[in-house]
Amino acid sequence: MSHARRAVTLAAVLTGGCAQIQTTSKVEIIAKDDAPALVLGPPAAAITARGATVAWTQRGDAIAFEIYATKRCAVLRHDPVVRVERITRSSGGAVYWEFGVGGVLLAAGLTALIRPELFGQPALNADGERVRDTKAGYRLGGILTALSAVPLGAGVYDLARSRDEVRTTDAYRVHVGEAAACDEPELAAAGRTVEFIVGDWKTTATTDAQGHAEVKLPHVNELPSSAAELDEPQQVPEPHTLTGVLRLGARKALAVDFVVPYESAEAQGHSGQVVIEPQPLRRAPPMPGKRPDHGSPPTPADSGQ
Repeated sequence: MSHARRAVTLAAVLTGGCAQIQTTSKVEIIAKDDAPALVLGPPAAAITARGATVAWTQRGDAIAFEIYATKRCAVLRHDPVVRVERITRSSGGAVYWEFGVGGVLLAAGLTALIRPELFGQPALNADGERVRDTKAGYRLGGILTALSAVPLGAGVYDLARSRDEVRTTDAYRVHVGEAAACDEPELAAAGRTVEFIVGDWKTTATTDAQGHAEVKLPHVNELPSSAAELDEPQQVPEPHTLTGVLRLGARKALAVDFVVPYESAEAQGHSGQVVIEPQPLRRAPPMPGKRPDHGSPPTPADSGQ
């Protein structure tokens, strides 16, 4: 194998890949004592929790729902702070390896260009004199010098990627204070899509402006097997209750019971009510004229649902 081929093979092995950068981040919250705090309180208290009240009435093979959204409010204090994120990056010894390989290749290439006769094979010229061929040396020097740009460039790139960084962002720290009265503690849940599920059967409906919605109950053949006791036509089944699930969005669901058979007197006017206590919301509402701080810790807030 020639000198040039050996050098190319060795360079290809040594210059493969870039360094793996390890990143660590540390966040520090610094209070801004010179900036005024923003307090949301009566009569404009902020919503901190939401719940629901659901009432239903069965009329034979249909069931009507009345859904109301409930909420709880409190005084919120937004203290201005500075969020400082210190990002530390490390490449280990990979950058030094890249610069070392690049330096070796560059030195070897320059040596071959300056003293090409060191890498040439001995030969005889037309006069019979012993000489060395310089073409191989120039060729090898050009190849090694060009290849040295790869690890050196990778080293510069990884060195830039491994620089530490400090990011500073204006933010607010939220403190939940005493409870306060909401403007509308209970409001009809208008335009909300609900899903009613009985076993493998399901249907959907949308509430009107008053929070009312009505769904048809499943046919007797679609009810769970424990309820399908009508195999003997002469036998009149005893009325009994079944349970379905009413889903209010992705986070709220409640059990709703109804009576079968639908022709029984008990299935006319069967009713019930379930109260879902308001649950704390995840985040605070964005500040007026400010973009929300996505990096701050979760706080109670008005999610809009």
